[in-house]
Amino acid sequence: MVDGVIVCGTNLSGEERDSLANNHRIIYVGEKSSRHGGNININDTAGYLVAVQNLYAIGKKRFLVVSGPESRPTSIKRINCLLDAIKSLKPAVDKIQTIHSESVSLEVSDSIINQIISFIPDTDVIFCFNDIMAIGIIRKLQQKGIVIPDDVGIIGFDGITMGEMISPPLSTINVPRFELGKKAMTLIVDMVENNSSDPYEIMDTNFISRESH
Repeated sequence: MVDGVIVCGTNLSGEERDSLANNHRIIYVGEKSSRHGGNININDTAGYLVAVQNLYAIGKKRFLVVSGPESRPTSIKRINCLLDAIKSLKPAVDKIQTIHSESVSLEVSDSIINQIISFIPDTDVIFCFNDIMAIGIIRKLQQKGIVIPDDVGIIGFDGITMGEMISPPLSTINVPRFELGKKAMTLIVDMVENNSSDPYEIMDTNFISRESH
């Protein structure tokens, strides 16, 4: 009874994605079925490139990446996009470190926080997997007496409204979520009504600079 499916931000296995795509008209937002289905990809590198260029211009060249689980495709994609942006800087940046966290929520574990603190003396800016994680990290670091951004800067990813409400307001790589949703609906309706072939679209992210970095 379902005419079309939009898939966004899931941890579905390859087999599960293939099963959906075999039985429904489908649009994947940010992830692609290995067989068929429409796709709207997100150009993470675009926002990261502006961010690292801004940081580089003010002398910040030592970066820590706090990403999601290594098994999560989005984690690998974001790290690779950030590294692509960083590699474009000339001369090269001084240092890049990476931590993988099993949780990407507000509840950042003490183990991850302790790892972050151990890196802070050699870190100018922390790039977080998403805004929610960044907010959780800011909260816990502040409880430890660490001043953001004086001791270390923090940049999130997503552009959620909550990032504007914390202190200091969160710098972030903004994803055009409304436009993504609108485009996904337009494409899935076209697939259903006109039997169109699997479409492919790409949308850029952009950097929102606030006080946290």
